[in-house]
Formats: sequence, C-alpha cells, structure tokens
Amino acid sequence: MVAPTLELPDHALRGFEPASTYASTAIWWHFEDISYPAAHWYDNPGVILLRWATELSCLAQGARMVQLQFMEGPFALTLRTVDGNLIEVSAPDLPTAIVVTMPDLVQAVQNAMTKVAPAFERTSHLQHVGQGLRQAVDELDRLLRFRHKTNR
Repeated sequence: MVAPTLELPDHALRGFEPASTYASTAIWWHFEDISYPAAHWYDNPGVILLRWATELSCLAQGARMVQLQFMEGPFALTLRTVDGNLIEVSAPDLPTAIVVTMPDLVQAVQNAMTKVAPAFERTSHLQHVGQGLRQAVDELDRLLRFRHKTNR
C-alpha cells in the first residue's frame, strides 16, 4: 500500500507571502517514486486545498468518484472508491493506478493545510483563508470519525 504525501517544501514556504488567495507556491503529490503533476510543481494552495477537502468530504460521505483538480494546467487526480477505505488514484498521465487508503489521503491534505495556513494568517486581508484551511482540517476529522463509526 502506498502512503501518499503532499509536498510543500519548507524552503518554498519560508518565502511564501501570499498577496491573494491565488498566490502560488510549490505543491505536488508524491506516491513512492511518482510525483504528480511533477516535482516542484507550483500551484495555488489557498484554493486547491479547500477544493480538495470538499472533494474528500464528498468521498467520505459516499460519493464513488471525485477529482482533485489542480488550477495550473490540465492536471487532476481521479479518486474512486474501491472497497471500504481503499481508494484508487488515477490520472491519464500516471503510468498505473495507485491504491491508497482514505485516511492516508485525508491526512496528506490535512498536513498540507496545517502547514500552509500560517502564511495566509500572517496577512491581515487573508486571515480568513488560513482560518478556512484550519476549519477544513477539523471538518475532515469529524467526517472520518463518523465514517469509521458507521463502517462506511
């Protein structure tokens, strides 16, 4: 089983001072030896992480398939429920589908949201973005606990 991570390098975040919700920094998925869409990919974490949290919430609530769309370029991961907590991750440009667990996917997104939230919170007119990221972390926790209790 592959444990996915969302890469947000510390050196990139040190210099990340967003002027808007659409500010870009390095962020990409890492599945063992595969980086998606590519290592050192730049995108808009204040937007995509909240969208991805929404999509993961839909998956946790019973959706069979969702997409985690990047803003920069035509890249998206398709997530399809295989069985219980097993999720198949695919994309046209991935060599093969990858099977991961729902909790691992959620944790990767939660870790990224927690890591990038302070950059938005330091800017007064973007504090709501950082707070939204932190609220999404909490909401995903609640959904996973509910899912676990009901064996969905």
